[in-house]
Amino acid sequence: MSSAVILESQDLPARTTTDIGLMSVGANVGHSHLFPNKKTSLGVYVSYINLTPYYALAKQRYDYGTAPQGESGSMIFRQKTSKTGMLKAFVNYDLGRLALTYPYSVDTSAGNFSFRNKNHNLFAQASYKELLAKHWTLFADASYSYDHNDILLDNRDSIVTQTKEAQGRITISRPVGNLSSIRFGAEAQHPVYEDVFDSYKSNATDNYTAEYAEGDIYLSKKLVARLGARTEYSSLLGKADLAPRVSLAYKTGELSQVSFATGQFYQEPDRAFLYATDPLTFEHADHYILNYQSVSSKRTFRVEAYYKAIPQPYSHRA
Repeated sequence: MSSAVILESQDLPARTTTDIGLMSVGANVGHSHLFPNKKTSLGVYVSYINLTPYYALAKQRYDYGTAPQGESGSMIFRQKTSKTGMLKAFVNYDLGRLALTYPYSVDTSAGNFSFRNKNHNLFAQASYKELLAKHWTLFADASYSYDHNDILLDNRDSIVTQTKEAQGRITISRPVGNLSSIRFGAEAQHPVYEDVFDSYKSNATDNYTAEYAEGDIYLSKKLVARLGARTEYSSLLGKADLAPRVSLAYKTGELSQVSFATGQFYQEPDRAFLYATDPLTFEHADHYILNYQSVSSKRTFRVEAYYKAIPQPYSHRA
């Protein structure tokens, strides 16, 4: 609930390229092909990593029966659907494994403990962006992820953790006047959690939905405000929330500005608590940020004061 990272993939590549990478612990090959119509591209990438050669040279404190190693493969497809439209699709699969043995304690006579893990991870995503009716921009996105861990402890206890999640979201935005803009959208998530320890099994399923609206409003050439609100609902918690957020930025000079932001942020409890039979509610925090920054061609100066308040004593109980 403290930060967000904005990730956005590039559009069509400038040309067809092939990349080959060789390392002492692995290799990777990638090919990105731009089709003659200059509207379609397809990229395929594979890699293999194995730390065995490195561990042979740099001796480890623990005994690795299987050094960390894995294979991965991905595919990226891009299609320009119109003058302003772009369709992107991405699929990635990873397989990783390791096994090691280490002492129970500093007293080596107590014996050793063994750990083995094999992980499968699949992620697929498709997005579409288009300019509608001159001023409106549509962005739609759908994804599916699958993560599976098969863990064996001391050649005796088995732990299996598995997460499947489907997600979709849509955003519509448009400029207002010369500088201002508005945005609104919605998203839905359907995660399924499964944990197995030997013969004990726990599972949880959620249907999460959210809607939001926000706008950047220029009150003057030097003062801009961002006003917004987000609503969320979780079927697993049986709870809904409303989170208002606001920020103000004032341009103090040609290269500097001061800003203040505040808002309410919610998230579901950690996965370990989702199996509880007691009533649960969203975790909640109020954020306050005061910022000053000055940016020039040669240097950037930034100072920030940040405060996060939890309105109630921390509890997973409703």
